[in-house]
Amino acid sequence: RREFAESDLSRALRAVVDQPEFVGTITARGAGEGAEVLDELSSAAAKVAYARNFYNDAVSQARIARRKLLIRVLPLAGRAPLPDFFEIDDDPPGI
Repeated sequence: RREFAESDLSRALRAVVDQPEFVGTITARGAGEGAEVLDELSSAAAKVAYARNFYNDAVSQARIARRKLLIRVLPLAGRAPLPDFFEIDDDPPGI
């Protein structure tokens, strides 16, 4: 499943980034490139966490709405299956 692959990728990224020499190696690049790379990495990790929270909140609201009597009596949701939550390991790397 996609969740497992993304969780594995997050763990692998943290394993690399959390090595003591990683930040030093990246910041040793010239003209501020290293700091820019670290900023992009930090920003991307925050966006992943935000997107997952946003999606899971929407799933929660959809599930609550689908339990209401009016929605069940009148087939307003059609035959669409209930959406599933998206759970991944999205802890950011320690930069």
